[in-house]
Amino acid sequence: TLDNDVGQILSDPVTERSDPSVTRQIARLNNGRWALVTGNGYNSASEKAVLLIQYLDGAKELVKITADGTGGNGNGLSAPRLLDLNGDRIPDVAYAGDLLGNMWKFDLSGTAATDWRVAFTGTPLFVAKDGIGAAAARQPITTAPSWLAHPQGGLMILFGTGQNLTN
Repeated sequence: TLDNDVGQILSDPVTERSDPSVTRQIARLNNGRWALVTGNGYNSASEKAVLLIQYLDGAKELVKITADGTGGNGNGLSAPRLLDLNGDRIPDVAYAGDLLGNMWKFDLSGTAATDWRVAFTGTPLFVAKDGIGAAAARQPITTAPSWLAHPQGGLMILFGTGQNLTN
């Protein structure tokens, strides 16, 4: 059957800067299971931004973490960047943008899928706009973000805005 949250997934696999032949979107997660982690794409029936975790083992279930739960607003999630924060080669967080200009952080650090969630109590890490104030238009984020270590500690999440989906 079709899933209302799955749209057209147009992104290329997200590869590593140091080795473009390696993608982290297929990974062993903190619950010990292997999965493909991707954004739900665009033009889904629900029009929500949803992180999809498709298990590649066992019963091959689909886990969904909804970032923008309002639906019906033309939204969709782009390809995520998965990061291992503690050096165990297992992703702990994922960052992904959506068509409404939200940059989302997903916490995947728990050992059970039921513990995984949108960080910051369900609010975006950042909202990209073309100005300040109520008249500022949101800018879509349609590619996977990149990251760099900050010289004073922590991470810098880098992304651009724009889309090539409409005229």
